[in-house]
Amino acid sequence: MLKENYIFTPEKLIIYDQELGLDIQHEHFCPYLPQSLESPNLVLTKTQAYLIYEGKQQGECRWFFEDKTCQAILFYDQGLLHGPSTFFNLQGQILTKSWYYLGKKVGKTRYFYSSQKPASIQRFIDGKPKGLQEYFYETGGIKSQIPYRLHQLDGQVRLFWESGLLKRSIDYQNGQKHGWDRLWNEEQVLLDEGCYEKGESIGVHRHFFCNQVLCEEKVFHTPKRYDHKRWDQKGQLILEGIYTSDCDYIEKTYCNAQMTASKEGIWDGKKLCWK
Repeated sequence: MLKENYIFTPEKLIIYDQELGLDIQHEHFCPYLPQSLESPNLVLTKTQAYLIYEGKQQGECRWFFEDKTCQAILFYDQGLLHGPSTFFNLQGQILTKSWYYLGKKVGKTRYFYSSQKPASIQRFIDGKPKGLQEYFYETGGIKSQIPYRLHQLDGQVRLFWESGLLKRSIDYQNGQKHGWDRLWNEEQVLLDEGCYEKGESIGVHRHFFCNQVLCEEKVFHTPKRYDHKRWDQKGQLILEGIYTSDCDYIEKTYCNAQMTASKEGIWDGKKLCWK
């Protein structure tokens, strides 16, 4: 198991996270709020209590709800968020806990349901997401897994049904869809699939009814110009649109296998225009 250690005291911050490659050891002066209201560095408002040193927030800061219960406990170093930041609900239960190093979010941020079961674990380096971002159902199962590399979506995003079965998978590269995007229902029937290259639609995209009958198909010539067919739940063709050349388009509608209408269009280089 990968090791991690997050420690904060008024004198130092230690964040060691083997998974993220973090090894931060930082000495500082981050005092807790004083017990005495007479402290010259203490600032009190209706919703906050914090400390000021040399004109900047330093040390512990607390936010309060209207009923004066604690909403958040944060720490600052020379006006920058630094150390743990914890937010609570009105019942005093933790909603989120994140860590900062001189103003930038680092390490693991954890979100919780009111039951205190984990809602998500998000990973950060220098204030930007890194690695796998995980989201959970309150029952404990994985809801989604979202991978980041170099602060961009990169890899396969996966969403799950509460049963644990796969709901959707999307391939990303350098922050753009690149590869397949597929969607399944809870019975694992494929509903949608399409391929992408650098964020643009390519190839054949298909949409299915729950009975696995093909509902719609698009064949892309360019990201915005495509042939188009549509069927009813019995599998009968009800619409067909085809480019007969690079510019000329004809669309036909059908009922009971008989053509009922037809219209023509032309591609003007940016969009389809009807004649």
